Amino acid sequence: MSAAFGRRLKRAHKKAVPEPVPDMTGWTEMERLTWEFKRYGLEEMIRRAYEEPYEEEDDDEPAAQVLSSPPEEIAVVPTPPELPPPIPEPEPEAAPAPEPAPPPDPDAERRQAWLDEHVWWRQREARDYAWDEPRTRRLDDYDPFEDDSFDC
Repeated sequence: MSAAFGRRLKRAHKKAVPEPVPDMTGWTEMERLTWEFKRYGLEEMIRRAYEEPYEEEDDDEPAAQVLSSPPEEIAVVPTPPELPPPIPEPEPEAAPAPEPAPPPDPDAERRQAWLDEHVWWRQREARDYAWDEPRTRRLDDYDPFEDDSFDC
């Protein structure tokens, strides 16, 4: 038997035999949930949760006892004393009057005529977004000593 086959056999044996359930007496709920998640996986946990019937826990809480007792044994709660009438809220102030519209601009037609005559509107193109492209040559790329023919 080769060493590689022996390693494969050990690995297969570890996967085939599940590790025993540890003693979880001192573990918190989160630690138990994490252990179960690592051992079985999330899909298996969800499948088990849907298969198990839902069981209501019957604690010895007073609310559970009150709900389970017949109506005759429920204590009558006294009504609270009458409260003074609520203080009326102040009336809201009237909204300020809206500002009057500005007078029409007498030069608006003249400005629009100038824009129509001198400004050419066009669709944006790829060259309009030149700031996205890296610049090939910048002023700080210049090195005077780069050229070997320079004599000092």
